[in-house]
Formats: sequence, structure tokens, C-alpha cells
Amino acid sequence: MQPAEPPALSIPEQQMIDLIGDQLKYHRFARPAGRLFGYAIVTGEAFTSQQAEEALGMSAGSVSSGLKPLLDMRLLRRVDVRGDRRHHYVHDETALDRMLEVSIVAMERHRAQIQQRLRSVTRPGAAKRIERLCRMSEIIGETMQEAARRFSSEHDD
Repeated sequence: MQPAEPPALSIPEQQMIDLIGDQLKYHRFARPAGRLFGYAIVTGEAFTSQQAEEALGMSAGSVSSGLKPLLDMRLLRRVDVRGDRRHHYVHDETALDRMLEVSIVAMERHRAQIQQRLRSVTRPGAAKRIERLCRMSEIIGETMQEAARRFSSEHDD
């Protein structure tokens, strides 16, 4: 017995999926991955590659390449659906917490790399400007850490 196909997306749902797709670009995800993540969040149901292709008007290649980073980052996970041998994907409830953590770690790593190389830049005034950039990154990182704590505590309630 094949599982039921998900209902067609409404126009507001399609628009929300596109907005989520745009948002994920800031986290270095390609638009197809962002749209797939949006689809998973909006529908809240397990879906197959074929269902995503049809619902989002994406090619098989775009779906496949979009799924890979989402699975690698554990933002989506594969699930088994009884009576269907195809791969199904679903939004992982802890994905948003993990995405915020990954962003914090990436920002800190980049800031550390900049600071390591700071002394090798000898152009007059560059060190001061770079140190200011690092300080800004540090403040943003602290803000993101506070946001992660608050977001995580809201999820725990």
C-alpha cells in the first residue's frame, strides 16, 4: 500500500517555502536546499524526492543536490514509511538549533583565521581595521550565542 500523496501547496505556502529558501542562502545553502528545507518545514510530513520535484517544480538533479547538504548537516533525516520502499525525508525537530550552532562555530572559526593572519598584513592602518572587524564578529558571535540559548530554552518549554 502506497502512502497518500501530500496535498498541493497553496500560494501562501509556496511563497513561504521561497522565503525560507532565501533565508538559508545566508547560511551558505544553495537555493534548492533552502526550498527543500522550507518544504519540509511547511508540510511537516515525510516526502520523497519525486514528491518534492513535483510540488516545487524542481529537477531530479536539483532535488538530489539540495538534499545532500541538508542530510549531511542533519537538518533533514531519512525515514522509512511502511509499504513504500522509496527514501522519505523529514525535518529534524532539532535542526534549527543545530543550524544556529553551526553558524556560531563557522563565524568563530573565520574570526580566528583572520586573527591568525593579522600580523602578516603590513599595509598602514590595515591591522586596526581588521581588529575592528574581528571585534564586530566577536560581538555578533556573542549575540548569536545568546539567541541560541534563548531559542533552545523556548524549544524546551
